[in-house]
Amino acid sequence: MAIRIYSRNMQVRKKIKHRFTQSANWSDRVNLTTNRKKMKKTILLWMTLAVGTFCFYGCGPEDKPIEDLGFFPLGEIKEYHYFQPGSWWVYKNMISGELDTVVMARSNIDTIPVGNNIRKFSYEDITYTTTSITLKENYRHYRRYPMSAEPIDWKYFYYISRSRISDKNGFEGIQDVFTYPLDIPINNVGQNAIHFDEKIEDFSLSGFNFNDVLVFQIEGDGSWDSYPTKYYWAKNIGLVKREKYDIDKITLLDGWELIEYEITQ
Repeated sequence: MAIRIYSRNMQVRKKIKHRFTQSANWSDRVNLTTNRKKMKKTILLWMTLAVGTFCFYGCGPEDKPIEDLGFFPLGEIKEYHYFQPGSWWVYKNMISGELDTVVMARSNIDTIPVGNNIRKFSYEDITYTTTSITLKENYRHYRRYPMSAEPIDWKYFYYISRSRISDKNGFEGIQDVFTYPLDIPINNVGQNAIHFDEKIEDFSLSGFNFNDVLVFQIEGDGSWDSYPTKYYWAKNIGLVKREKYDIDKITLLDGWELIEYEITQ
């Protein structure tokens, strides 16, 4: 009898253990399923955030097609500034009668590419060096402000100026201003204002007749004691005259005019 009781007790214990094991396994399965659901939700959440971030940063204005503005040639600028080495000009001072011969030492035209994530373009650039035989000075003529793609209100403009090449002081400001397009003023407020003054179709000077002469004016020319000045450029000839006026812009204080030249373009 004792053996049977023991056997029944064992069977009861086995059944209880089996039920407990089944309960534990079911609980694990439920927990595993729950964890999987949580993982799926977490993955979906991260995927949603990733897509949203991509759209926020990748689908904004920065991803608009880059505006290609094309190529800007020198065009008319070249007709007033580009001359082969060996070309020369003789100027006479309008007050003292002093003579000065200027020779084209070197000239160069290059294409400059410019761009950012908003716009891109390329433009023709010119630099040249002239030498004053009388004054024994070298001058570098160059684009004063490099073209940039950054400005929001972007406009094409060209401002050529001249600097004296000095062994002691590097470049010293000596103006020979020329801006293009003609209707774009440079530093258009205050004493240093530079602007196009007029175009003279037929200009007589020293027995020569020059066509399409462009005149530029500086309100206060720093290279000429900050007085008002004018610069005259003749098509296919270059600079033919420069004048320095008193503050009344009528009284001539100093000036140089072309009296002889030989040009190679």
